[in-house]
Amino acid sequence: MTFQKHPIYSFIKKIFVVFIIYQITRLLFYFFNWNLLEKVTLNEIIGGIRFDLATIGYINILFALLYLFPSKKIKNKNYLKTVNFCFYLVNLIFVATNFIDFEYYKFTNRRSTYSLISATGMENEIFGLLTSFVIDYWYVPLSFVTIAILFWFALPKTKNIELYKSSYANLTVMLLALLTLFLMGRGLDKKPLRIVDANLYSKTNNTALVLNTPFSILKTLSNKEKLENYAFYPEVNLNQIFNPVQTFTSTKTNKKNVVILILESFGDENLNIGQTPFLDSLATESLRFKNAFANGRVSIDAVPSIISSIPSLMNNSLIASSFSVNKIKALPEVLKENGYSTSFFHGAFNGSQNFDQYCKIAGFEKYYGKNEYVGPESFDGKWGVFDEDFLQFFANEIATFGLHPKVWTD
Repeated sequence: MTFQKHPIYSFIKKIFVVFIIYQITRLLFYFFNWNLLEKVTLNEIIGGIRFDLATIGYINILFALLYLFPSKKIKNKNYLKTVNFCFYLVNLIFVATNFIDFEYYKFTNRRSTYSLISATGMENEIFGLLTSFVIDYWYVPLSFVTIAILFWFALPKTKNIELYKSSYANLTVMLLALLTLFLMGRGLDKKPLRIVDANLYSKTNNTALVLNTPFSILKTLSNKEKLENYAFYPEVNLNQIFNPVQTFTSTKTNKKNVVILILESFGDENLNIGQTPFLDSLATESLRFKNAFANGRVSIDAVPSIISSIPSLMNNSLIASSFSVNKIKALPEVLKENGYSTSFFHGAFNGSQNFDQYCKIAGFEKYYGKNEYVGPESFDGKWGVFDEDFLQFFANEIATFGLHPKVWTD
């Protein structure tokens, strides 16, 4: 028996056709939104391929079992026709969500998530909105029908197949296919691919081009993010209590360097007991607030809260949510507008808690993690560089930054 007659050959060709369909839909997404996107880079193309492979891997693991499980049933013509049609239909449904974002992206500036499918808050209007969408943007469903037809005729049909004589060989082929799809679904990396990882390949404005809508939906299925709209005070009363909008008339400013220190699990009770002599000395010469509310419960909440003024509002962190690639105006961008350059120092592994990706969204120009650390061997064996050595690296690095004003944060 030749390799071409084994069902794995037909299955690989099917996966390849689906992959090509995803590339076509990405080109169409760019065509419909080119005026909102920046120039495409090679890195964004590579990132897009990675996210497409992850989506295809997630969706088609079950079909690998249906096509490749060593059983006499897979030679049955009716069985094969049914599986072929289901493969086409399931993949087409996920591909269809990309077409919705061809126009919907213009209103949201991000890929749609599970909330689009669940239509939370729009249960009564959804069918009317869909009808309006089809009429107003008739060229989108027309494009979808065209792609659906091409997809059907391009998809190889599994028929007249033969299995290897050895059941162990057939089982090995199936297990390798499942393992390959599983690794694709994880993003071909040690850590599962997340929505926020699109920032590794692109500027914030182009993350939607790197992502695909099926991936965003799959990644938010278990995290049904719902933000409640709380209103505890009328705005008039709030402004009487505290108005954060301040107007300054002086045009002359003293742009000193700014350093923000973020400490893990550190409270007021840790000061003035001999553990932090430098901070203790700073407290005597600074405006110090002893009473405050926590703006997060875990470490991953800290950076959005402090840098972007976005406290923890959901059960999962902003960095790990579908809102992670939303455009924000954070402290680094404000400082940059005032002539500062910005860098973020964090001694853990690059990618730890996705701080590096979020710092890019927030507008930091440079990120220094364990990969950038230069100094004596100081790895703690599990988390990152010991604070003492990393802070020495921090001090040495900022000494090379040159002219003022600058801003550094750790």
